[in-house]
Amino acid sequence: MPGSRNQKPEIPPWEARLQAQVDEFNEVYPIGTAVRAWRGVRGGGGGIDTKTRSAAYVLSGHTPVVCVDGVAGCIALTHILPLVGRVCRQCGCTDDRACVVDGVACHWVEPNLCSACAPAPEAA
Repeated sequence: MPGSRNQKPEIPPWEARLQAQVDEFNEVYPIGTAVRAWRGVRGGGGGIDTKTRSAAYVLSGHTPVVCVDGVAGCIALTHILPLVGRVCRQCGCTDDRACVVDGVACHWVEPNLCSACAPAPEAA
């Protein structure tokens, strides 16, 4: 019914993209992940090696951020470099140690699931 009070407001596409960035970061990098964080320009001097102390979240509807040890407040995800690669949630393969099945190295089908562990596609 138009104008119903029980209707949920539609999420703007840009807000959904920000939330998707946060969800992917949280799925791949749990709290306690080793990271390099920059308070100023990323890649310039002043980066610190630390670890996350919160899950990532969208700050004030506009910036994906995460809290890290040794820094008051939060750091934008654009200024965070995880110091670990992805790890498959089923077999433990990584960016540096892929599974090899029938002579073919696996690839990522989800942020933390490799092609060797993914369910086979259903036949049409």
